[in-house]
Amino acid sequence: MIGSGFLAQLGLFFPLSYGQLFALRHGISPQVAFYSIAMNEFAGIFGKIFPNYLSDLYGPVNVMIACLTCAGIMGIALIGCGNLVGFIVFCLLYGFFTESCISLYQLTILTMAPRQADLGYALGISSIPVGLSSVLANPALGAILGNRILVWWKGVTFSAVRHIL
Repeated sequence: MIGSGFLAQLGLFFPLSYGQLFALRHGISPQVAFYSIAMNEFAGIFGKIFPNYLSDLYGPVNVMIACLTCAGIMGIALIGCGNLVGFIVFCLLYGFFTESCISLYQLTILTMAPRQADLGYALGISSIPVGLSSVLANPALGAILGNRILVWWKGVTFSAVRHIL
């Protein structure tokens, strides 16, 4: 599970970090591009509530697998978001699924802890790889995109495949 958290976190913030640049390069207005992170975070409010409720019914691991898969599919959908409506829908859906993955990760670690006394230890150890991948992800994704000519499909593919793994 810790390895899954590391890999998922590598690609999680690509649309949040480079989504505004993607929108501007694809002819979407600067005002909408400016609010793309706000749209992601607004949808993330619901992404932290509903999947956690479903995890009580179906188990946190099962719901997290579904949310990671949906986040990966939505990551691939970024390539097709060349118009205003598509980009807004992408921001809302991607924000919902990424925030659900973030909130469900700690819950799945807690359910896998062997003893009640080991909960703090399990949370601490599981946060180290996620923190490292968060720091390493954006520079690596920027290098994958390129310096002058931005090759979007490379960054999108790298980001989306990490979710599905």
